[in-house]
Amino acid sequence: MEKQDWQGKQLDKDILEAGNKIYSPEKCAFVDSMTNSFVLENCSRRGELPIGVTLHKKSGMYQAQCKNPLEKDCGYIGIFKTADEAHYAWKVKKHEVANKLASLQTDKRVTAALINKYKLDGMECAA
Repeated sequence: MEKQDWQGKQLDKDILEAGNKIYSPEKCAFVDSMTNSFVLENCSRRGELPIGVTLHKKSGMYQAQCKNPLEKDCGYIGIFKTADEAHYAWKVKKHEVANKLASLQTDKRVTAALINKYKLDGMECAA
């Protein structure tokens, strides 16, 4: 631990490898709280809609949101006709924010993990 940039950071066990259950220097990384909260997706709590999408009850359309810890806002993206359109908007925003966060990292493994996890062509919610 003392060989890493750890002060004021949180230990994350699955940012480098989705679903990791082993705590070790090779499989874990210390990340700031902003990055740690960004990668938390709460997949089991989102219901049947794709991640980043909620039903906008007044309009019957789909709302996309992506929390942006860099701007400390709720992450409202917009209202869309379909859940797929809203989910794609979420993916684009998640990709954009992930790349900005990646540029701030001191651990190059975390930089690579953020860029890889939030590529537009392969982004999924890990169970």
